[in-house]
Amino acid sequence: MNPVTNKIYVTNTHSNDVTEIDGATNRTSRMEAGADPFAVAVNSATNRIYVANQFGNNVMVIDGRTKLSRTLNVGIHPQALAVNQATNKAYVVNYDGNTVTVIDGARSSK
Repeated sequence: MNPVTNKIYVTNTHSNDVTEIDGATNRTSRMEAGADPFAVAVNSATNRIYVANQFGNNVMVIDGRTKLSRTLNVGIHPQALAVNQATNKAYVVNYDGNTVTVIDGARSSK
């Protein structure tokens, strides 16, 4: 959820997209997310949405304003995400790789 924009994000694993819910109107829209989106986290300070695609072995970074996205390769089967807004970093747990990938939000937005 992004409390600044009042938007809620839900992954739809089998349809390979993310539903955005407008908290003010309850209107929904969908955004492509990649292969089997499993987890989502939001940096409300930068309005970036991070989506872990477990079978794509990547994270899609979506600009919440423009809906433009960028795909970043991470470890094997990413299944959890956390964002540190103060440092503008996202942390991705790669289940089968037994690793954590750190995404620098400043670099991932270019």
